[in-house]
Amino acid sequence: MAIGANWAEIWKPVWAPVWTQTAPEPEPEPESTQKPAGRRRRRYVVEIDGQDFEVSSPAEAKTLLDRAKAVTEAAIEKARAIPTRVRPGIDRPRIRTRDPELAPIVSKALIEIGEIYDSAVRDLEIRALMRRADEEEEEALIRLLM
Repeated sequence: MAIGANWAEIWKPVWAPVWTQTAPEPEPEPESTQKPAGRRRRRYVVEIDGQDFEVSSPAEAKTLLDRAKAVTEAAIEKARAIPTRVRPGIDRPRIRTRDPELAPIVSKALIEIGEIYDSAVRDLEIRALMRRADEEEEEALIRLLM
């Protein structure tokens, strides 16, 4: 310890803010460089087979549903290539939305996709019935020739 040191003078810069009777002035907050949020764009959600797809407008939702329709058509064409099936090996997509603005677009897409699916099922059933009729006709001819 230093003899004759004036500890009050040594510690004054450290303790002065604590022992004063006036409250210290708060430092001004630095101005933010961020701009205030403007108008936020609404996000819409379309659910297809349990998977949520976010779209920014009804037009984008229509584009998404057109793609879903194209995927359905491609899957049906693939199912038509298999001659022994009566039913196509695909399920109808489940499409939903909670947004009332998208409800007409989604319902229209469901109707269009349903019509594509129904047409494919009808065509495959007709093909199977014609194949069965051809086989029966061949069997009848074979029996007749025996």
